[in-house]
Amino acid sequence: MATKMDERLVTVLSTEDLTAEQRFSIVEVCIAAHDNPAFANLFNDITWRGRHFLAYRGPELVSHAVVTTRCLSMPSPRSRRTRAWDTRARSCVGWLRRSMTT
Repeated sequence: MATKMDERLVTVLSTEDLTAEQRFSIVEVCIAAHDNPAFANLFNDITWRGRHFLAYRGPELVSHAVVTTRCLSMPSPRSRRTRAWDTRARSCVGWLRRSMTT
């Protein structure tokens, strides 16, 4: 029988719509997945207009990805815009190979 802990949900939010609790959880997931404390500064680098994909299993955030628009510097006065996947992370080794990547 399926339980609440088995429920899976993927939601998409803009950087501006993330709550403080969601931002904290995202940072925790990224630090754990990459074993890199520099992710504590993630929202200093992505301050607006990111599109965040959050994957939950039950109440736990288990995966995160973000897409942002960047401008490339060109020799001409025009700049070019591109999309970039900035980070993708799973919460911990226990979630590897469990189909919860975003």
